[in-house]
Amino acid sequence: MASSHHPYFFESLAPHPGSPAHAVSYIVHQLGYWPEDSVVLVLADTTLGPLVRIDSRQECSRQESIALITHFVQTLSEKPITEDKLPYFLLAVFGPNTPTRRRQLENNLNQPPCIEEIETDRLASALCAYWQHVGIEVASVHQKTLLDVLYIGEVSYWRAHRDTHEMMLSGFIDEVQRTDVYLNLLLAGSCVAPCELEAQKHYLPSLEKSRDVESKNWWEEEMVLWLKEYLQHIKTPDSAYAQDFLTQKYYENILWNHALIHVIETINQYQRTDSAEFADAIRKILDPHLIAFLGATLTSELSAQSVIYTVALGIDETSSLYQKLSSAYKNYPTHEILCPLGYEQYLRQAKRMMKQKTKKSQQQDRDMLNLSLEKFASVLLGKHRIKPDPQRIAAMEILCALILRAYEKPDTARAYVLLAWGSWAIGQGTKAREYLRKVQEQLPTEELFLKNIEQLPPWLGGEF
Repeated sequence: MASSHHPYFFESLAPHPGSPAHAVSYIVHQLGYWPEDSVVLVLADTTLGPLVRIDSRQECSRQESIALITHFVQTLSEKPITEDKLPYFLLAVFGPNTPTRRRQLENNLNQPPCIEEIETDRLASALCAYWQHVGIEVASVHQKTLLDVLYIGEVSYWRAHRDTHEMMLSGFIDEVQRTDVYLNLLLAGSCVAPCELEAQKHYLPSLEKSRDVESKNWWEEEMVLWLKEYLQHIKTPDSAYAQDFLTQKYYENILWNHALIHVIETINQYQRTDSAEFADAIRKILDPHLIAFLGATLTSELSAQSVIYTVALGIDETSSLYQKLSSAYKNYPTHEILCPLGYEQYLRQAKRMMKQKTKKSQQQDRDMLNLSLEKFASVLLGKHRIKPDPQRIAAMEILCALILRAYEKPDTARAYVLLAWGSWAIGQGTKAREYLRKVQEQLPTEELFLKNIEQLPPWLGGEF
C-alpha cells in the first residue's frame, strides 16, 4: 500500500470531482506516476482531497475489502466516520503497466487505439464491479456518497453508469495529459512518470542544472572538501566532538532551522524548483561550508530525530525540549562545540539557552520533561494532531539532496531517514518506503520509529 496527500503546491489547484479526466489527472500527479494493478480511493468535497493507493494484486474477501476502504476513509477524514457530513469519495481502478500503456503516454509514440485494444480495456473494466459493490456498501452503511468508479486501462479510461452500473467509455489515457488540470499541475512544478520505478528517479529535487557551471562546480567541490574534513575530525578516536552532547546537537538544530528558512524564502521566489535559476539561487544563498557541517553531523539516531522535530514543529519547540533535557540532566556547556566558521553568533545563542536555569522543583522538571518527550515521540510516530508545514519538509528535502549529491555514504545515510519521514508525513508512502529501503541498505541499526511508515499520520485528515 502507498498513499499520497497534497504537496504544498497542489492546495489551490485541486479540481472539482465531477470530471473523470480531471480525477485521473489529479491522482497521477499526487502519486507522481501512473500506478499499476491498484485501487485508488479519493476523498472529495467541493474539490478532490486526500487519496490512498492500494495494491489490487493481493487477494482479499469482500468483507476485508469493505473493512479496508472503511479504514482509509476514516483515517483520511478529519471527522469520525459516524458523522453525517463527511466528504464524498470515488474509487479509481488502474490496470497493468503494459508496453501499450507506456506507448500511449509517450507523446511521440502514441497512436489512435485500435478496436481490439479498446475491447481489451472494456473486458478488464469488469474488475470494477467488485469494487463498485464494495464502495456502495461502504457509502450505504456510513451515509456517504460514492461519486464515481473509474477504470484506467492500457489505452482508455471508463466510468460506471450511475443507474445501470455498467462501465462506459469516457476517453483515452493520452487525452488526460492534455486536460487543463494536468497541464496546470505541470506548470506548478509537478511531474508524472509512466510507472513507479521511473518516478523514483525524480524523488530527490534535481539541483544539477546551472547557468553558471564554474560557480556550481566550485560550490560542490567546497562542500565535498569540508564534508570530508568534518567527518575526519568527528571520527578521530580522541575527538572531543559532542562531549557536550546536548549543546552540540541543539546548536546543530539552530543551524538546520537557519538553512530551512533561507531555502523556503528561495522557494517562494521561484515558480519552478527544478530550474537552473532555482538551483543557482539555492547555492548562492547557502554556504557549502554550512551544508557540509549539517551533513557530517547527522551522526546518530537522535541527530536525525531532533532534526525531524525541528522541521515538523519549529526551533521554538526544539529549544523547549533541549532546555528541559539540559535542566533534568544538569547539563552545563563547558566542552568545546564544533562550529563552522561564520556561525559563531548562533553558538552563543545556543550556549545562553542551555545555561538558563529554572526555579521549579526537581519533580516538576521531571514531569515537564516527560511531557516534552511524549510530544517528541508523538511527532516522530505520527500520533500528533498538528500537521507539519509542507514547505519546511520541501526545504528539508532540498538540503538533503545537496548533502547526498556530495557524499552518498553511510556517514550521511541518515539524510535518507529525514527524507523517509518527511515523505511519509505528507502522505507520500511510496517515496517513504523507497527512502527507507536505502536507509536499511546503509545503516546496520534499525530506525525503530520508522516502523509506522505503513500507517497514515492523523494530521493528513480533512486538509482539503
